[in-house]
Amino acid sequence: MPTEQDRQRGQTLDYKEAVLLTNPRNPELRGQVDDKYQFATEAKDSHVHGWISDELKAGLWMITPSNEFRNGGPIKQELTSHLGPTMLAIFMSDHYLGKAELKFGDGEYWKKVLGPVFVYLNRVNDDSADARSDLWEDAKAQMRTEVQKWPYSFPVSGDFAHADQRGSVTGRLLVRDRFAPEELTPANSAYIGVAPPGEPGSWQTEGKGYQFWTRTDADGNFNISNVREGDYNLYGWVPGFIGDYTNGSNLHISPGNEINLGDIVYEPPRDGPTLWEIGIPDRSAAEFFIPEPSPKYATKLSNAQSNSTDEGKFRQYGLWERYTELYPDNDLVYTVGVSDWRKDWFFAQVTRKNETDNSFEPTTWQVVFNLSEVVSGGTYKLRVAVAGATFANLQVRVNYPPTYRPLLETRMIGRDNAIARHGIHGEYKLYTADIPSYLLRPGSNTVYLYQNRNYGPFVGIMYDYLRLEAPTTAAPPPQKRFVETGVDPIVKLAILDHNVVMDNGFVRINLTKPDGLLSEIYYYNSSVNLLQLIEEDGGGYWDTVWLESNGSGQTGHRGIFDIIKGIEFVVIKQDENQIELSFKRTWDPSRGQGLVPLNIDKRFIMLSGSHGFYSYEILEHLQGWPAFAISEFRLALKLNRDK
Repeated sequence: MPTEQDRQRGQTLDYKEAVLLTNPRNPELRGQVDDKYQFATEAKDSHVHGWISDELKAGLWMITPSNEFRNGGPIKQELTSHLGPTMLAIFMSDHYLGKAELKFGDGEYWKKVLGPVFVYLNRVNDDSADARSDLWEDAKAQMRTEVQKWPYSFPVSGDFAHADQRGSVTGRLLVRDRFAPEELTPANSAYIGVAPPGEPGSWQTEGKGYQFWTRTDADGNFNISNVREGDYNLYGWVPGFIGDYTNGSNLHISPGNEINLGDIVYEPPRDGPTLWEIGIPDRSAAEFFIPEPSPKYATKLSNAQSNSTDEGKFRQYGLWERYTELYPDNDLVYTVGVSDWRKDWFFAQVTRKNETDNSFEPTTWQVVFNLSEVVSGGTYKLRVAVAGATFANLQVRVNYPPTYRPLLETRMIGRDNAIARHGIHGEYKLYTADIPSYLLRPGSNTVYLYQNRNYGPFVGIMYDYLRLEAPTTAAPPPQKRFVETGVDPIVKLAILDHNVVMDNGFVRINLTKPDGLLSEIYYYNSSVNLLQLIEEDGGGYWDTVWLESNGSGQTGHRGIFDIIKGIEFVVIKQDENQIELSFKRTWDPSRGQGLVPLNIDKRFIMLSGSHGFYSYEILEHLQGWPAFAISEFRLALKLNRDK
């Protein structure tokens, strides 16, 4: 792992987080790109991640047994690591979404529990033939154990909902597509969940409340379990179909309540039979052409991903530059029936770089298709599903150049910055362009996709799926769609003047008092502190980025970084099996600016026999307190870079 000094001696690339290592301490890293976004992943796949020390043959892992307290839903992408190295558990952020900060009005009451997450440590014997693999497999096994234990029974806070304080929602989701062979088909592998009430798809940018998601089985059956008490809507989407499902009515979950919705039906948007389609409606651009990384940016990580068959191939720096290399003079032209979207449809419609003056040009993609006949007086429908966008404006025209008024204009959409952050999707959006029949002709026709903003290399659109539908003239015919001995099991607590130590024989952690900052993590009897001690802020801390508000919903553009330091320390529970500590900060404007207007209660838990510790946080905004917005909330561990 490169050091901060390696990065400082390197070449900063198109954004500050990406550095080409030109003179690193480890010569094996020379010529590689260090970029935190290569380590991002979706929430559903982010239950365990961490770092391994080859010297100590030990691992330090972040286990997130539930995503209920995260914002953005099951496929929101998030960072797992920061520069340093720093291991992260991010609970709220606008990464890969854009404007997703939490906004609070004057006097608005709010409270939410973030976590607990489990910081797990493991090690293998010196004679292990494959220490890295053994540590990783053990971490995954521990993750499965933690998931099975959720919701935990041991947090003492009354704000954490235990199993007997939760309910469930069950049912079966079916799809009615009147141009499919069967009238009703089971929604196989659909994503379905409950989130705070809102419009279809609103869960993507929702973060104040809790979300609970699952996937249906082959018959469309689902069971959303362990739902906290509250009011929710049912949301979902089905791979293979466009659009968002919502049941449109509130569900109230109370403790022990089991709601069975029976059979529910999703009718995806459609007005006529399919004439042609490009891609797969799965909210991702991963099926399209993803080029090999440029040799000047290729790293061991990107090479491994390029040689794999999974979707990780897109997590490479500089892919946007390959478009100019592949299309130096003319933009992409896709011919229906001839072109193959897996090879001929670039994964993102980005700008073209002008090498003479380093400016950027808008791009116009064309879809050429043939019609044997045109239905007079009918309206054709072009469905454009967007997997992600960054400061883009898409204009759609048919058979006429950009001087004519577009049939569809999105205006400026997208702040997810997924193209730069190696994300293959961001915020999903669905658009429909109505095409009057008089604009079409028998024979060859062309759809023009004009992205007219050119403010840098990352401006652009990632398409999910495009489909042209014919007008319905009669009932259409069905169409086919495509190591532990000698350890004292008692948990011990030592309270000193300025710090507090928890030790269960496996793990020992040191927290500052009353700040609640992690200064030390030791595993077994090792003398190696796994944290990189930062003098003022410790090696591990909870933090937030928040924005001040004027009370009318407008927030500032510059986020305020706030490391959460407690002012009151309390032992919540202490016995031989469990210790739970509280480091509380009560908001008071007299303490000065820069403090987010929330009551914050940080909790740390250590259990007997556990190879790690748990941490969670309780947030509360009282009535009468000022308006503000949250951009990020996270737990960060600055790891010992020398180990």
